[in-house]
Amino acid sequence: MTLEIGLVYGILALALVLFASNRAPVDLVAIGVLLALVLLRVVDATAALRGFSNAAVVTMGAVFVIGAGTTRTGVAHWLGLWMQRAAGRSEARLVALTMVAGGVLSGFMAAIGAAAVMLPAVVAAARGMRAPVSRVLLPLTYAAIIGNMLTLIATPGNLLVDDALNRRGLPPFGLFEFTPIGATVLAVSVAFVVATRRWLLPERAAGAQVDALLPAQRNQHEPYQLQDRLYKVAVPPGSQLAHTTIRESGIGKRFGIIVLAIDRHGHRLVAPGPTAAILPQDELLISARIEDMDRFVAGLGLSALGR
Repeated sequence: MTLEIGLVYGILALALVLFASNRAPVDLVAIGVLLALVLLRVVDATAALRGFSNAAVVTMGAVFVIGAGTTRTGVAHWLGLWMQRAAGRSEARLVALTMVAGGVLSGFMAAIGAAAVMLPAVVAAARGMRAPVSRVLLPLTYAAIIGNMLTLIATPGNLLVDDALNRRGLPPFGLFEFTPIGATVLAVSVAFVVATRRWLLPERAAGAQVDALLPAQRNQHEPYQLQDRLYKVAVPPGSQLAHTTIRESGIGKRFGIIVLAIDRHGHRLVAPGPTAAILPQDELLISARIEDMDRFVAGLGLSALGR
């Protein structure tokens, strides 16, 4: 084994340890590997940077932009609300809609992102009909993986093969060339899971992490007097909070605010994630101290609606 091979194996092993331990951001580790290979003269700078011009890399970057836009503009949120309404009180219908919606979303964004977007709505719908949450979350995971078969841009593997074909002068794949097969696999999977859910899907009690996706019940508030910290505010069109996400607004760090739910045109998004969009005319259910609440409303031009 040559010195260069040993260096590559050593860098790869270190990168795997950092990825597994989650002690450093994934993107920082990836750039660090690239720099280490250049500094140790395993590859030259031209070869190291060649990947950034690869069509697959550029396209995957665009896919992540699409995923972020889907979340920030509320499209994914509305899809989740539609699923809750359409499912009604039927567990079988909820499982089917969860898989279809999750599969379609993951056809145009990362599978993890699609599952994360759907998770709060799916949990809330399952709890609303008193269905075991575990019977819905596992199908969501399956659908997010199967949805990667729907389009060309769903996974990096598809794009790499397409780029290889293009570089060799062969006809490339079309965006929806995978769709007939992917849609067939998704449809068969939905039918199979719905038909066998009572025997194959687990029925387990939800843990604290799942419970945290839903707002606490009133009888849980009272022993700790949390009802005195709950407020509702409206977001006027001219507010600084409009057209931002919870993370971008920084309201947690600046004001000590916790957003418990977002009411939008009569529909409620419970336990919104950090990438949840805040739009004009939204009503936010928040937890805050009274002094923080006053600063929050005055500082961002909001309208207090009481408790």
